[in-house]
Amino acid sequence: MNDKPQASSGNRPVSIIVICMINLIAFPILIYLVFFICKSYSFSYVQQVCFENVSNIFKEIPFFVPQMIAFFIITIGLWRMKKWAAYSYILWQAQTLATDELNLRSLVIRGLLINCVSRNISKMS
Repeated sequence: MNDKPQASSGNRPVSIIVICMINLIAFPILIYLVFFICKSYSFSYVQQVCFENVSNIFKEIPFFVPQMIAFFIITIGLWRMKKWAAYSYILWQAQTLATDELNLRSLVIRGLLINCVSRNISKMS
């Protein structure tokens, strides 16, 4: 008899599955956008049209990479049903809500994400 609890997909709530799948699909897209599209800008075109906007994007890349890695680790932790990942995800969404432009759509989406994760903390190890 094995007393160790097994984490199977039957025990994982649908809301956590959906959140993790969306995050795991978005992760490679973000990597592509940051590293391949930003590198493909022609600097002569950038200097003529929108040098300031694109130069700000290039300045933020070193800060964006650790955030992407942290978000990936949190997503894996949510998939494995870990409490630390749930608390980190809730803090991440609350911080994003506090620093982004406040509008109804952002408030509703982030509120639903926080609610879905917080309802399932008791099922996590």
